[in-house]
This record gives sequence, C-alpha cells and structure tokens, in this order.
Amino acid sequence: MIAAFTLLLLAADEPRQLKYVFKTGDEVKYINTNTRTTTYKKGGKKLEVSFEQKSANLWKVLSVSPDGGAEVTQTITRLRITQKGGPLGVQTIDSSGEENPPAVQGLFDDLTKSGIRFKMSPRGEVGDVVLPTKLKERLQLKKEGETSLLTEDALVRMVKGSTFILPKKPLAKGDGWDLDPYTYQESGHWITMKTRFTFEGPVEQEGRQLLKLTRSAEYDVRKPKEETGAPEVSIKRQHAEGFVLLDAATCALVESNMAESLAAETGAGAEKLETETVINSTIKLKSPDNEKAEKTSP
Repeated sequence: MIAAFTLLLLAADEPRQLKYVFKTGDEVKYINTNTRTTTYKKGGKKLEVSFEQKSANLWKVLSVSPDGGAEVTQTITRLRITQKGGPLGVQTIDSSGEENPPAVQGLFDDLTKSGIRFKMSPRGEVGDVVLPTKLKERLQLKKEGETSLLTEDALVRMVKGSTFILPKKPLAKGDGWDLDPYTYQESGHWITMKTRFTFEGPVEQEGRQLLKLTRSAEYDVRKPKEETGAPEVSIKRQHAEGFVLLDAATCALVESNMAESLAAETGAGAEKLETETVINSTIKLKSPDNEKAEKTSP
C-alpha cells in the first residue's frame, strides 16, 4: 500500500471514489507484525502456544501504466519469527542474527537482498508476481522429507495479501463493503470468516488529519461433508475488530490494526477441550530513511 488515494471530492458529504495513485520512484517502508496465540484447556490443565512474525518491508514504484496501475517491488529487508510453548520452549530465527542454521541463513540472505516484482491495480489488486531467480531456486532446494521454512506458493500468497483492496463503488461516511468470505480448516472443521469495512470519514490524531476505516467480522463453523471423526465444535465467543488510518493529505497508509478472537469447545466431561485463538495483525508506516527498522528490533 504504497501510493496515495485520490479522493474525488464534490462536497464534504458526497460519496468519494477511492483509488491508489502511483508515482514512479516513490518508496515507503512498513513494519508488519502478525501474532497468533492459542490456549488449550482440558482436565484442569492449560497449554499456550504462540507464534509471531515480524518484518520490515520496503516498497518501490518502478513504473506507472496509462491505466493508473503500477509495477512495484517489495523487499523484505528483515524477518524475525518467534514461537513459544510446546516441548521446545522458545524458538527464534532472525534474518539479522548470526546463529541461524546455514540453510536458513542462505534463505534469509536471498530474501532480504532481492525485490519481489508484481503489478498493482489502482484498487490494490496484485498480479503477475515474479520472484528473483536466485530466491526461487533457493526455495526449491529441499531434501526429501524435509520441511520448508517458506515455500514459493506461500511467498506469492503473502505478497498478494499484503495490499488493502479498495471498493469499486464511491463511499460516503458510514458506507461500507463486504470482502469475499475466507474459508480455512481448523480442528477438523471448516471455518468461514465474513468481513466488512466501513468508511468513518476524517479524524484527528495527535494533531494529524487522517481518514479512518473500521473492520468487523463474523465466523461460521461447519463440519466437513465427509466423516472425519472430529467431535462437534461449539463456538462460545467470537470477536473481530480493526481499523485502517490514512493520511488525509496524501492518503498514504499510516496504520492498520486488526484483532480477532475465537473461543470454541469440543467434547464433554473429561474429554471437554476448550480452545481460544487470538490473532493480531498490524502494519505501521516508517520513514524511508529510518534505518532502525533493520538495525534494531523490526
């Protein structure tokens, strides 16, 4: 999300069309943080497992097409992954560290020193993702039976999911739009998340004029059609909220914050298992010349 929004302002209360406007040579840097914590409770015992991925990402606009789209590169200049809980305790790998296994360090070197090219539409849709040849070859180097830290498909999906897709219709304050439902599998069940964004209009934060959008979501759980033997899942609590802040003058992304939680229960009596998953995702804009993103904790 590296460009600005063009706002077609006919009047303060009239609908406005949002679209990205790119300028060749523009650069922005974002700090992305994603955490997932799952708590399991059964028979008076409790286990908590958490995963955090934090990265510094540099975006550059290479060229702009006549239709307003752009060719862009994204470079993950630093990546740190931390996992806590389970039999191995705390595990951390950091692209800036000096104690990574050789294979992991080789992947980090190729990942942080080469840009991933793709095309981005004025609405933020991503296509034609091209990985650097050396990075692509590195991702394909895997011994039989060995688990990959990162795959080519996963990296392409990550790039495609890193932009904020704007609605096709003009928006007035209070208007909203629904994202396509997202379905994933967990604990033998299919979970569908339905997400809605609402345009809240201009706000002021610490003396800065911003535009605000809010996010809400609902979950639907269903068993697979085929019999898997998985116990029935009952949702006890669900909550999802978030916001996106844009600079009112340039409409560049300033901050994105999304929080989700889902508490479920399976089984009964001594076999009852309570599970709660909490996911937090943030994106924050950094100054392009601020090198602290790479030299200190990302």
